[in-house]
Amino acid sequence: MKGSDRNKSCPCGSGKKQKRCHPEMRPRSESVVFDFGKPMALTEVHMSADGSIGLFSNGQQVQPASAWIQTDYARPAATEGDE
Repeated sequence: MKGSDRNKSCPCGSGKKQKRCHPEMRPRSESVVFDFGKPMALTEVHMSADGSIGLFSNGQQVQPASAWIQTDYARPAATEGDE
């Protein structure tokens, strides 16, 4: 886990920092999410050597209205007394 991620608010909604609330919870995956403002199927994604990304739908380059990184966390398995 990156050090800066541990200083973010915990996704459980407690208001505590991640490192204080659930130190055992680790990121499972990170995804880039694009919002185009309407449903859209991407047909091609191009990444250049400099890291820029081109998104295409049916041969036309498209620009998302916004984009963000979404982190999904793996929660530890429940123990017998946690129910």
